[in-house]
Amino acid sequence: MLTVYYIAATWLQSWRINSILQKIKLVNQKSGTIVVHHELPPLVFKSPVMKQKLEVTSVLSEQCINKKNGNIGDLLWYSSNKRIATIYPKQILDISGWISIIPGRTHLPIQLMGHKLADVLEDNNKLFLLVEANYNTCQYRINSPLLEVEKFGIPLAWHAAEYVSLLLESDELRFASLCVTFSQNNFTLENGIQIVRIQSVDVIGTPYKILNVGTVPETYAPLGPCLNRHQRKENFMSRWRAHISMLCTFCEAVSQVKETQQEISVRHPGSGVGAVKLVPRNYETQQTAAGSNNSLQNSSSIIEEILDGDYNSAITEESPIPSSIPSLSRMSTTDVGSTTPVSTR
Repeated sequence: MLTVYYIAATWLQSWRINSILQKIKLVNQKSGTIVVHHELPPLVFKSPVMKQKLEVTSVLSEQCINKKNGNIGDLLWYSSNKRIATIYPKQILDISGWISIIPGRTHLPIQLMGHKLADVLEDNNKLFLLVEANYNTCQYRINSPLLEVEKFGIPLAWHAAEYVSLLLESDELRFASLCVTFSQNNFTLENGIQIVRIQSVDVIGTPYKILNVGTVPETYAPLGPCLNRHQRKENFMSRWRAHISMLCTFCEAVSQVKETQQEISVRHPGSGVGAVKLVPRNYETQQTAAGSNNSLQNSSSIIEEILDGDYNSAITEESPIPSSIPSLSRMSTTDVGSTTPVSTR
């Protein structure tokens, strides 16, 4: 009898996933967005105490640049305080002010194990997912089922402001599985962090990245074994608030320079480590271009001195004649891609 129930439950779950999958394919063909919206209960945990606050969140994400043009279409699923709906037109997310996920296991912005799905994602059906979570719902030692987002997509970038957000690269089948799994269960991120929204998006822009990963403060260090339960809870919540403050500081710094694509160094107060250097995604290319351009300028200066007749002053140990002098008509002295450090926060 149990075998029959198991077969029936497996078939029903497969039918649900396949049903959502067909809806996702249809909505993608119509250039729409699928969103899984979670309306949080009125009890919201605000550090350091729990307060009662009714939060009504919009189905549309405030981070999408075309949210004002978004219209809710069909209701595909409804379960308790979660619903799956369609939005038209497809929502667009600008990740210019975001920060790339550090490859492998990392604690930025949350604990990620670094699962690799690159070889198993369906190339023809790839899509991007925006996952938003309310970091104020973090609790100490809460026994809630953990949603491992890495099993449903590849974490690419993150952002922290009102919510902590993740950008995943996934495919239609895994997105359908995520929709059904999250809608049917009370899954959270680590430490009970409640997910507010999961939705498919189109992406523009490129995120910044952390150049010197070793200087990032370790906010997940083990708690002292001599502390009692109350002290451990207070210590844990204090570290979590410091962690969120650090994430927001990084994103605020990037938002100041993203338009000009400059690098910036950020030192989080009280971290006790060096400044964290945030650079554009194409930082190495810019540096290479700047170095090549400086070399070209030196060559141009030498040629001008030779043409002016000051040959002896042109040949020095500091500025040797290049082995091959490019054509003067092809030379350019424009400083392409140079970066200028900005003030340290």
